[in-house]
Amino acid sequence: MDIFEAVKEQVTAREAAERYGIQVSRYGMAVCPFHQDKNPSLKLDRRFHCFGCGADGDVINLVARLFGLKNGEAVKKIAEDFGVLYTRSRASPVEQYTARQTRQRKQAQQNRFSNAGRKFFQIFCDYRQMLGEWEERYAPANPDDWDHIDPRFEEALQNKSRIDYILDSFICGSPKEEAELIAQYGKEAASLDRRFGNNEGRRQEEAGRGNDGPGIPGRSR
Repeated sequence: MDIFEAVKEQVTAREAAERYGIQVSRYGMAVCPFHQDKNPSLKLDRRFHCFGCGADGDVINLVARLFGLKNGEAVKKIAEDFGVLYTRSRASPVEQYTARQTRQRKQAQQNRFSNAGRKFFQIFCDYRQMLGEWEERYAPANPDDWDHIDPRFEEALQNKSRIDYILDSFICGSPKEEAELIAQYGKEAASLDRRFGNNEGRRQEEAGRGNDGPGIPGRSR
């Protein structure tokens, strides 16, 4: 087994990220170091994928990007830092070709995040962040105000836990489960995208639409 195969078999992207200072949540999410990330959008397991900027690859690609190294330099760094054992004998051309084909097939199988999945995840992440802001900003100042609460505060209370469930299920789910979530909540994601997908939509929500304020999903207006 050569150094590339040994490193990718023995070290995951998550392990390398944690070794090199990236804080990873128990769900395998982290703030992406490759763009100005406000919410954790970097998914880490054996490979890594950012739902924000699209950065994607294996542990070698991750370390190469983190330290500005070429892949050959990155793989040597990982092997040294993690004590990876590998053979130095050179494989025959046939063996090299077979190994390369195997790696390509595995990469295709592991690269399971579609454009639709990335957009779905990002829409609900953005909405969840907005709900948190609304809950804090529009909370009643005193008990008497609870009779006339801001619709945005009410929406935050109603939807925060449900959106957390959708995001957690998407992050931790299998490819099949992710596809089922997209099928189940895709219409809601499209509705949220139309509602908040541009600056004007966000401005209207912040200002409140008429006297009724913003609409609450699942509630007639």
